[in-house]
Amino acid sequence: MMIADDELIKVLLEKGLITDSQAEETKVEAKSKGISVYYLLLEKQFVRDGELSKIFSDYYRVPVAPLGKVSIKDEVLSVLPEIVASSKLAVVFAMDSSGIKVAMSDPKNLELVELIRKKTGQNVSVYYATPREIDNTLRIYQKDIKDKKVSLKGLGVRSALIAIDKFGNESKITMFK
Repeated sequence: MMIADDELIKVLLEKGLITDSQAEETKVEAKSKGISVYYLLLEKQFVRDGELSKIFSDYYRVPVAPLGKVSIKDEVLSVLPEIVASSKLAVVFAMDSSGIKVAMSDPKNLELVELIRKKTGQNVSVYYATPREIDNTLRIYQKDIKDKKVSLKGLGVRSALIAIDKFGNESKITMFK
């Protein structure tokens, strides 16, 4: 989950990045459209995603994730299953001798950090990334899924279902010909 709409507006007002009238207009329109204030602020170009990234990394006191500047290996990406990554707006982007590096739009989600630590047995360093940055990175997961479907077709398998529990563990694979 990303930062609450009211908190986002409050921080942007404090930083002088939006006016009171822009804040009110955005809140009303976001509510009427049923979308988050974050995405509407970007759509209206009141703020840029890069500005938000820096502001909220400072707000959460964590570094900015360099998602646009790194190439993420498959084995790193697979630490956090796509279903968990997309629902929690988080993505593992690096592993090294110091541990796992995870970009999150909600760095206060300590439950997810602990889950990754338990799953890998490694230290977890938390970085901030905006929801849009994470969405862009998650496209890698979608490409990976398409590639796997293509390789299954080559085996004569029409479709495959993988049940994943809430912690991202695969529990059963059922294939249909």
